[in-house]
Amino acid sequence: MSDQEQQRDVELLREVASSPAALEDFYRRHVDSVTRFLARRCRTPEDLADAVSATFVAVLVSAKSYDSDLGSPKAWLFTIARNEAREQGRSVGRREALRHRLIGS
Repeated sequence: MSDQEQQRDVELLREVASSPAALEDFYRRHVDSVTRFLARRCRTPEDLADAVSATFVAVLVSAKSYDSDLGSPKAWLFTIARNEAREQGRSVGRREALRHRLIGS
């Protein structure tokens, strides 16, 4: 990612909370790479869709807290995606454990 692209992402993150267009632009710039990243970590297409959408909802909620001194926008985004995949994995595990308890196996 070029310095110019990275700077554009920083600008978009500053605007995300107040501008739907900024969120859309950020989403379009990164949705393919986030989807590829999460596809290797999700069990089903439905889980993948949930993780991708949860990632960008988290971007919307936490964009104000992004600090460019701590890393690039893309690294920040992929940390969010990794955390969403991890949380989803825990949720799937809890659902499976509950299902096994309910059916008695």
